[in-house]
Amino acid sequence: AEVERFNKTIEKAIRTAHAEGKDWRTDMFTFLLNYRATPHASTGVSPARLHLGREIRTKVPQVETQMSNVLSAALQSAKIKDQQAKQRTKAYADKRNRASPSDIKAGDKVLLQQARQNKLSTRYDPEPYTVLTRKGPSLILQRGGGRVFMRNVSHVHKLHRSTAVQEEDDYEIDEDLPRAGDPNGDLPPAVDQDARRPVRVRHPPAYLNDFQL
Repeated sequence: AEVERFNKTIEKAIRTAHAEGKDWRTDMFTFLLNYRATPHASTGVSPARLHLGREIRTKVPQVETQMSNVLSAALQSAKIKDQQAKQRTKAYADKRNRASPSDIKAGDKVLLQQARQNKLSTRYDPEPYTVLTRKGPSLILQRGGGRVFMRNVSHVHKLHRSTAVQEEDDYEIDEDLPRAGDPNGDLPPAVDQDARRPVRVRHPPAYLNDFQL
């Protein structure tokens, strides 16, 4: 993810140089110089100081300092800030994807994710595998007496045991209700459809008041 993010930054610099009519190959050196001299948002210090132990010379005026204590403090601060930035990124990604800890353990039946062959192929192999052991995020799987291999927990789906389906006889039938086909059953009286509709009162038009109809 970090490499893809830096490639996105390079592509933006190339588009900027092309829009300004510059040679992007020559302008790339200036971009890399400025990038390496700029403090990073995660570490708080520039990549040049972490890599070389000093700030590189740019066109921006700067004051030289003793690097003995400054460098050690910068490295320690960069490690702490980098860990905090990674924790924030992880928390945001987990919340966005609604991630939750996996409860898969040894002895569970799982479905293994398979490559998509066509539009009708399923995402998971319908034949379940058995989890032999689990080592962190890695699972040792086996199906029947076949070969044993390792897969990440994100590539499998836990197969839950199917619950028993209630039969029709399990539902209680109210004896007071009339049953279909029973001639002796008491049915509610039929309601006339016209009796439920409101009746509109009709009045003759006002211009016919002088006439006798």
